Amino acid sequence: MMGIFFSLRYKGKEKKDEGFAYNYFKLSYRRKFIRTLNTSWMGVIAIILIFTISPYSIVVNVLVTIGLILLSVGQALYNYYMWKKHEDENPAEE
Repeated sequence: MMGIFFSLRYKGKEKKDEGFAYNYFKLSYRRKFIRTLNTSWMGVIAIILIFTISPYSIVVNVLVTIGLILLSVGQALYNYYMWKKHEDENPAEE
């Protein structure tokens, strides 16, 4: 629900492309892509923790790991695609 709220709240507003912004939804697609890459190490730690302390079977652990990887790669690809799309639409803003 919070994701939907912030997405609607910052829709159409100017996005921050330089410096630090705590709120993910205030960032441009280029900055979202960079943040996704910078936080990918957290996914690696989560996967390691899943395999070391999870009480579930190996099949469940592998399925959760595959899900996390697919979501992370999907988010990065989407942000990259949208960054390039907006860059092509607005070449004067570079």
